[in-house]
Amino acid sequence: MTSVNITVTNITVTEIDYASERGVGRDMEPPAMFNIKTQELCLFQHVNDATRIRQNQTPTTLDYIFTDENLIEMINYEVPLGKSDHVVLSWKLLLAISSIPSNQVKI
Repeated sequence: MTSVNITVTNITVTEIDYASERGVGRDMEPPAMFNIKTQELCLFQHVNDATRIRQNQTPTTLDYIFTDENLIEMINYEVPLGKSDHVVLSWKLLLAISSIPSNQVKI
């Protein structure tokens, strides 16, 4: 059986631009270290749009979904719950299921 790692996190690393695969800042600053670590672990980051939207502020991406394989087919950005300023993320996860041999006879 193959294992898959999925990490969903809310972390303030607005300096990292995963779309262009660049981290901003010096190598020993926390955002750059976080970016380097995700690259060392060969993680896919799937969230590409802003997840925190507040009136009179620039929208930012603070919520991330990391996997060690490219398993996310589609992410939906849905309306926030209650008074939250974070969108709700839902996604379609791709899983392969191996066939199980059957001795059943179909009539």
